[in-house]
Amino acid sequence: MSSGRVRASPATAGGRWWAWIAGAGMTSAVVSAAVMYPPLRRIRLDPGLALPIMVTASVVAVLALGAAAVVRPAARRTDAAIIATIVAVAMVAAIGYRAGVGTSAGTSFSEAQLRLWFALAVAQVVLLVIIAVRSPRPRRADEVRR
Repeated sequence: MSSGRVRASPATAGGRWWAWIAGAGMTSAVVSAAVMYPPLRRIRLDPGLALPIMVTASVVAVLALGAAAVVRPAARRTDAAIIATIVAVAMVAAIGYRAGVGTSAGTSFSEAQLRLWFALAVAQVVLLVIIAVRSPRPRRADEVRR
């Protein structure tokens, strides 16, 4: 006897899990980059708060993006390639900014903390590129008609 409920296929359920993991990784990467951007007017993070945010966001991003890079995304979703590319560009901008200004310009991070962030940020960019390359990319209209 059927209960009337439709069960999700394993591919659909796996695609949902992948989306949650990739989303958590990309969100954490954005937070990690945002902590390193120049401070906005009247918005400054307390140094005691900024370091735990940066470390936690960076570690979560590396772990979640690593898991998402290993597992293949859903076959028809192009959103992951687009979002991973946008997040990677934001991350590269933060890396470039911090490489240029170092520990000056509104941050109280030490050189050692900045080196840790650089290592984690480069790992995040590499994983984001892997996700973007492995994800289906959007096609132009003339490519679809062929």
